[in-house]
Amino acid sequence: MSEATLTIGQDSFTATAEGFRWEAAGGAVQEGPWTRVTSVTAMTATNRVEGVDLLARQHLAVSLDVGETFRAETRDAEAVHLAKQILAFASPHITARLLQELEQGKAVEFGAVTLSPDRLIVYGESWPLSEIAGHRTAHGHWMLDVGPKRAPRLAASVKLSQIPNHFALVAGLEKLLPGSEYGEDCEWLGTALRPSATNHDPRRATTRARVLALGGAGAGLLLVVGVVLAGFAISHHLEQRRADEAKAKTAARIEKAAAVGRGLTIGDAPLACASFPKDADRAVFVVEARPGTAHPFQGAPYTLGATGPQEISPLDHSTHLAFARVLSFTRLEGATFFELRAAVAVLDLESGRVHCSGQLAARVTGSQRPETRLAEGLASAVCPPSGAGPACQGATPGVKPLPPPPQEEPPAEVKPVPKPEPAKAPPKWAKGLKVEVQRKGQWLPAAILQVGKRGIRVRYEGPKRPRDETVPASRLRPR
Repeated sequence: MSEATLTIGQDSFTATAEGFRWEAAGGAVQEGPWTRVTSVTAMTATNRVEGVDLLARQHLAVSLDVGETFRAETRDAEAVHLAKQILAFASPHITARLLQELEQGKAVEFGAVTLSPDRLIVYGESWPLSEIAGHRTAHGHWMLDVGPKRAPRLAASVKLSQIPNHFALVAGLEKLLPGSEYGEDCEWLGTALRPSATNHDPRRATTRARVLALGGAGAGLLLVVGVVLAGFAISHHLEQRRADEAKAKTAARIEKAAAVGRGLTIGDAPLACASFPKDADRAVFVVEARPGTAHPFQGAPYTLGATGPQEISPLDHSTHLAFARVLSFTRLEGATFFELRAAVAVLDLESGRVHCSGQLAARVTGSQRPETRLAEGLASAVCPPSGAGPACQGATPGVKPLPPPPQEEPPAEVKPVPKPEPAKAPPKWAKGLKVEVQRKGQWLPAAILQVGKRGIRVRYEGPKRPRDETVPASRLRPR
């Protein structure tokens, strides 16, 4: 395939077989091999005029491993060519990585859709894979059927602009449910009152809606419409009540764990979480600030996915809570990065058990959205070294842990220098003084007879005393 380049304002994106080059506004450049691309979202929106599809707009988003995303929404025909090039070059790497995560038993997020080895979740509604009848991609939408294979019903319809890495989702379903994708010339399995992905056009009203709109007249029509509206009202009320109950239950479990976090006294030691369950990075973040410290979130709980911070779903399945007390969050003057310091505690959402706590200090780079960077900086606290998991994709490369600030050491204790004891004056020897004399290793009693220049004359005492002797002063000591 040839080289493709799209210029949108001051941004220019070029795709070749060897890699990509993105020149952003302000002169920043990102380039490299296709392995650096973490997700691609592409959708060609068309209008139908007299049965002919006309190009209306190309939607394109390319996310990189540093958390930056190139976005384009344009009528430029070159955008269609660029999207095809990017999908051809990047999709094999992305698909291989996400299929490997499925093989490891992980749940993989595709924006509005989440696929795990045994379940499929769309906009919070979940089905076991055994209930999936088939799926189809057409008219810029991905559509899902559930129920019996021969009588399926349309359960979900999602725009491709809401499904990053749509190609990998299709590959994952093919791996888990071989043959589940409907072909272009598949048999139509829907009916007027039971739409199916096999023949549904999401750009137009369903056959069921048209039948109801064009149904009989008079009292019969009013009766049918009244019954249908009553049914829809009851269904909407029940769905809303279930959603409210799920939202309240999720909020209660989050607040219970957050209350434990607020009551913790988090020390000054650096955060060091030795090990977590494999899904610990799928955490809910509750962010609060020390009085007088501003930060972008001010306490709203959120989760972090590959596209940035997201509101809590009423059916959130997170297992852990990261409670963060922000100590400082500042953008350094003249720089494109922020410094974050926070006291963080990681807790189990069900039991409230604290896995670890401590101080987190990080330098977060690369984005002009401080709220996203705050989220990614905190996510680094629960990211394993491998960087796997939705919260870690694109977060870890843009986060640099910082050492804790140095602590002042107390001044060393000054010990007084002991004064030397004054030397004792030598004893004064005089005639008649009683002394002891060292002789042959013993001290014998004696008395001084005479003090002279040649020594001191002594007379020993005792029944067996030696003869008088002249000795030096070093052999004497007072008695």
